[in-house]
Amino acid sequence: MVKVEYRVRPVVRYVVTRWHQELDDRGCSGAGCETVGEYPNEEVAERVLRALEADERAKGPDRQYAIVQHSFEPEAKVLYAYGIAEAIARRDRLNDEGGGSWRIFAFPAE
Repeated sequence: MVKVEYRVRPVVRYVVTRWHQELDDRGCSGAGCETVGEYPNEEVAERVLRALEADERAKGPDRQYAIVQHSFEPEAKVLYAYGIAEAIARRDRLNDEGGGSWRIFAFPAE
């Protein structure tokens, strides 16, 4: 004798995801989101999240940078960027466009 039974039961899961954005050499960005893992309860998922964030911070702070036009005029142009890759891409693009000489300055880490 074969007995088959189907049931519906609720399942709660906690998914940790990682969103990231990258800039290419022209300053164009691409972004994506990926699933890091699924966890049985919120406490475990939060611990994983904190560990991953600490690891990202250890790779280098997401500092703010100022890209400043080098000029003898009293009013210099200033642009801002988060992350060194974005700052370099913006500076290089501005220098290539012939808008003068641009320099990068980092704000102190908090």
